[in-house]
This record gives sequence, structure tokens and C-alpha cells, in this order.
Amino acid sequence: MQPLADRLRPRTLDELAGQEKLVGPGTPLRVLIERDEIPSLIFWGPPGSGKTTLAKIIANQTGAIFEEMSAVIGGVAEIRRVIEAARVRWEQEHRRTILFVDCHSEIEMSALTQIEMSAPVKLLGYEKILRFVNPRAAF
Repeated sequence: MQPLADRLRPRTLDELAGQEKLVGPGTPLRVLIERDEIPSLIFWGPPGSGKTTLAKIIANQTGAIFEEMSAVIGGVAEIRRVIEAARVRWEQEHRRTILFVDCHSEIEMSALTQIEMSAPVKLLGYEKILRFVNPRAAF
């Protein structure tokens, strides 16, 4: 059984409360999501502000596979595995993958940067990287 928070989590942009300026009707981000033209994104906000929920909604709305990883725990091998799986999925099923990387500290942001530099990726339409940052990770 899923945790209660997951069962109650909004599944569409219309169900998402409190982010009207970001994803309300006619906003640039909502239009990009509805057209399935989202770029790689970075969102910043405190715990509970809807970062994970928004990532899952974007994946749901665009028909993408949702992959989640930690910037520190995942490492280069994990990001390469996700990218390869996304490439294969794109070739076989023509479905995109959204890679959700949740960073809670400056150390995790630094680790993610190192991962990106050591595992260069050309985003060929099969993968989008969404970084969601806790405000404790001040830059």
C-alpha cells in the first residue's frame, strides 16, 4: 500500500494547489507542459512546496517515465544507467524519461555538477533533467 501522502498527492496541474503563478492556466510553464515541450528545469523551494509533486505531474501530463535519484547516492554509474534506459525506451517505445534529482544541500548540488561533467549527455529528446533544490542549498 502506498503512503498516505502519495495517495493524496495531486496528479494533474488542475489539482495542484498554491502554484497558480507558476502553472495556472495560460502561464508559460503550463503551456510548455501541455505541449510536451518542457526544457530541463531547476525549481527551488522549501520542503512541502510541491517540487516532487510538480515533477510527477509533469511526467504524468507528458506521458513520460518518471525516474528519481539522489545527487549524492546515485553517482555517475546510476545516472548513466538511467540515461541508457531512457535512450532504449525512446528507441523502442518513443517515450521520454524525466529524471528527477532532488538536491538538499550545496554538497549534493556540487555532486550533481560533477556527475553531469563526468557523464556528458546530449539531450536528444528522450530525457529531461529536472533539478529540485531545497533552499538550504544556498549558492
